[in-house]
Amino acid sequence: MNSNAIKNMTFWSAFPSYVECHRHYVPHAHAWHELVLIQQGQYRSHVGGKHFIAGPGDILFYTSGTVHEEWVEGDRPVLTWVCLFEGEGFSHDEPIFRHDVEGRLQETIAKLNSFWMEDYVNGGNPNRYTPVLHSLLEQLDQLPAKDSNAMVAKVRTFVRNHMTEPFSVANLADVAALSVSHFVRQYRDITGRTPMEDVRYIRVQEASRLIVNTHLPLHEIAPMVGISDAYHLSKLLKSLLGVTVKDLRNLHS
Repeated sequence: MNSNAIKNMTFWSAFPSYVECHRHYVPHAHAWHELVLIQQGQYRSHVGGKHFIAGPGDILFYTSGTVHEEWVEGDRPVLTWVCLFEGEGFSHDEPIFRHDVEGRLQETIAKLNSFWMEDYVNGGNPNRYTPVLHSLLEQLDQLPAKDSNAMVAKVRTFVRNHMTEPFSVANLADVAALSVSHFVRQYRDITGRTPMEDVRYIRVQEASRLIVNTHLPLHEIAPMVGISDAYHLSKLLKSLLGVTVKDLRNLHS
């Protein structure tokens, strides 16, 4: 994520949240960006085909249209800080999973919450949110990603930049500068998926983002993400992300 490339940001809200033990949120997506910072307890997120276990200080950040599923782990409730906003310019290598090492991110979200509550009661100046949001993203940008890997990031960036094109394992191995056998083995060890399974996830995640954020019909979205037709895309949304086109369209409306 390049925080300097983010523009046209609109703040929605920032608030502390209590999630009762054993709570399960079925696969869903939002028409806004969502940042969740864990204060207490353990939270499990399934997104992009991977599971993340988040504890105190951990951050889960979902860009608009990213389908995710969440559970409370264990027998204790989870306390979080949540920040919701809109903005353009995010690369679709999100979601990201990071750790608020010094607690600065929590302080910044609390500051946004203070502004939000003050404006809700007394009215105020909405322009003051933008610099604080930029500060939040700059801080997030500087924290190391827990699941980062340069080779995987390079391949995923290539796929996203050539979304409409067909790929073979050999093509992607060339991007990674590895032999095919070594590439497949290393990629699967890091991501839990084969390279071509990951390509399929990337295509479907981008399609979900377009469904949530545009009025484009499915038969136009499918070729934009390199999927053969609308029927195949709708089947993949259900099998890989656990959502239907109707679920995602309801978010847009």
